[in-house]
Amino acid sequence: MPTPDPEFEQFYSSSYPRLVVMLRAIGTRHDDVEAVAHDAFVLTFGKWSSVSRYENPHAYVRKVALGLVSNQRRKLRNTAKAWMRHGPTAESTPAASGVGLDVRRTLLALPFTMRVVLVMHYYLDLDLKQIAAELDIPIGTVKSRLSRAKAQFIRQYQGDVDCVR
Repeated sequence: MPTPDPEFEQFYSSSYPRLVVMLRAIGTRHDDVEAVAHDAFVLTFGKWSSVSRYENPHAYVRKVALGLVSNQRRKLRNTAKAWMRHGPTAESTPAASGVGLDVRRTLLALPFTMRVVLVMHYYLDLDLKQIAAELDIPIGTVKSRLSRAKAQFIRQYQGDVDCVR
């Protein structure tokens, strides 16, 4: 077992809560949020000797987590296709309610690419340049996605929309 690295422990302590918030906000299944965050940090720890020298190791762990979420979404899509062919299994979950749930439902209704940009900007307080760098897309694409995401969120959300203005 690797020996604990105090620098990594500090990184983990400062990054973990925000990563979990981001994963929840972009719609990662509730049961999977901590597992995805944990896996992202395990993968980051495996490359910590080089990641620790990066200008922004927090961006690296977020990018790893987003990659894991994309893989997970692909697997879920494939599972859903299999269920459609062979018949779904019925699972009942208790109904939830509240303003937070309304915001979450509205976020989940957005396309994934728009949702990620919206969450990174408003939940993580990243500026447009940081988002573009982390997602490896042009800043114009970030602006476009953010603008369309805000407009669609406002159209769909039934509550107070001051949170995205």
